[in-house]
Amino acid sequence: LKPWLKRRRMLVLVEGPPPCAHHVSALQALVLMGICSGSSERPENGSQPGNRTHPENESFQQPTRPPEVTIAELQCPMGYYQTDNIIYGCPGAQGTQVVRLHPQKSHEYIFEVPAGVMNYSLHVSTLSNATVRVGDKSAGATILQSGQLHPLPNTSFAYSRTAGVEEALLIIGRLPVSIVVAMDNAGGENGIAEVRYRFDGMSPCHSVPTGCMATLRIWGPLVLLVLLGACIYQVRFAPQARQALAGVLAAVSSVVGQVSSRHSGHGQEGEKAGFLDSSLAAESPQVAAAMGKDDNCMSYCSLRSCELFSSREAAPGASLPRQGQSDEVEEIVRRMREAKEDRGLQQAGLMRLEDLAVKPDMKRRILDCGGTSAAVDAMARHPDSSLLQEHGCAMLGNQASQAKVQQRALLETGAVQAVTKSMRDHPDSAKVQETACWALREFATFRQGRDHILEQEGIERVLRALQDHALTAAILEHGCLALAYLAHEPKHRKVIAREGGITTVLTSMRNVPHVGAVQEAGCLALRNLSCSTEHKATVLELHGDDDILQAMRTHPPLASLQETALDALLVLSLKPERLVDGGAVKLIVRAMECHADVEDLQQTACKLLVHVGCGGAKVRAELTRLRASYFARRAKARFTSPGVKAAAGKALEVLPQGGDEGSSE
Repeated sequence: LKPWLKRRRMLVLVEGPPPCAHHVSALQALVLMGICSGSSERPENGSQPGNRTHPENESFQQPTRPPEVTIAELQCPMGYYQTDNIIYGCPGAQGTQVVRLHPQKSHEYIFEVPAGVMNYSLHVSTLSNATVRVGDKSAGATILQSGQLHPLPNTSFAYSRTAGVEEALLIIGRLPVSIVVAMDNAGGENGIAEVRYRFDGMSPCHSVPTGCMATLRIWGPLVLLVLLGACIYQVRFAPQARQALAGVLAAVSSVVGQVSSRHSGHGQEGEKAGFLDSSLAAESPQVAAAMGKDDNCMSYCSLRSCELFSSREAAPGASLPRQGQSDEVEEIVRRMREAKEDRGLQQAGLMRLEDLAVKPDMKRRILDCGGTSAAVDAMARHPDSSLLQEHGCAMLGNQASQAKVQQRALLETGAVQAVTKSMRDHPDSAKVQETACWALREFATFRQGRDHILEQEGIERVLRALQDHALTAAILEHGCLALAYLAHEPKHRKVIAREGGITTVLTSMRNVPHVGAVQEAGCLALRNLSCSTEHKATVLELHGDDDILQAMRTHPPLASLQETALDALLVLSLKPERLVDGGAVKLIVRAMECHADVEDLQQTACKLLVHVGCGGAKVRAELTRLRASYFARRAKARFTSPGVKAAAGKALEVLPQGGDEGSSE
């Protein structure tokens, strides 16, 4: 009681009447500001979810590594809190959720996707007899049900399905309406579905991402308590103030009512889509409505994904050592060896080692204490667990990334063989194929790794993954990069071409033209395959140069893609007239204009201009019109490196001289 007595005495010492009778409206305004105020700044861009790192770029003659497109890890800005499992904001994002499916239940609500999302892709994997259902929230119309697609008017949808295993839906461009994603489980048992999503941003772009709500500021409740305390004090000693206090309480009640009734989802008043019927509304409440229940699902996040687990069940890894302890790696490996048949522990251990293997100082430590061998052994003992195989491949890929010194030791443990076996055993699992392609691309950055992949028929496995998961952007990206690195030696290029690899790469690029990472990886694969004359001829026969130019047109802001595409055109050595007819000169000049500070791009562009400058009158007229010599001259003046100066100097010797100002129109 003493603190309250002291507080009460402090209020007595305040001069003037308590803020009660004459300040009801002021109190309401203060409470409203305290509860509803929040920052309107945009969230800072995070790094791409996941933990797979990449080696540094190699030289012109080596398989170069295009950096991956950065995908922001969306967060609510300061002053806001997250109310939905997924936040939809300006930078775009990707993620994974694992949801539980109840037996013989239709309309199992998963989440809602708001209107305005750009280039949305959805991949659902399950071993249950379940299918995806997608519907238009406002109109109540069904878009996808039981494998039947009914696309919206004036929209571009792409859909693929492997019965009973995976469904993939791609919406190209802007999503015009809000949609609801659900599952229909016809099976008689509980099931699990892994839901992967990705989008490129929102249009229009809002300052506060969808799925965030203004938070209750600390000073709001403090002001409220102080003023109510003052009013209660005056009521006790001045009964005539009770009427004023009633007004204050009514004001506070009104304010709190306004705030608590505000919908925390996407501003749609909390109703479900009509196509989901009333059963969904009763059985699958929105996340905001379920947050206060005892049986709601809680979020368990790792660097790899965000999964949903029941709050009454222990999250994976509960029996593993504490994160950050000095002997964490050694303890994880020891416990994995002691419980080799415990699938849950093996899986949790692989997930922890996967995260730890990102750190350069941990790679050698994991290898020395037997972590790599433990991972390979776990994958061999539990071949039927796709989730364990997924994290096993990811862990081995992280171990191989930027670890040339350890490559031989990793290969001796059978790492490549374990990865390719996972791909053979789980051809329909998109996540296994993705992480396996990732791991193989890391092993393929060194000669010994490329040889092992060839011996274990890894090239065939990668091509099969690209063909079976033709709409999964992550698989296409990692698979094309793996082929690009494998194509460093002629014998590997021969196998890739013999197995239809050139056609597969071109198909991958054409399937997802809006994904810059896939376009860049495809350009690099075509570039390296074209180092052999016979394969270069195949690329040209299939009009691969048109796909390279289209990638440049579609993604002008991506400097690394532009540079890789220019390099591919340089290796293809097309006739200058063919380059002009395809609009290549304009794209070269535009790349030099937009990325004036990128040294390697300027050098490659100047080399390509030397080749184009040897063309006839038609070519020279186009070079003059676009003032290509201006950009070569600017590159020579801007950079001090011998490579740029030499390339720009040679370009100026053959290019027709234009004006002093340049433009790519």
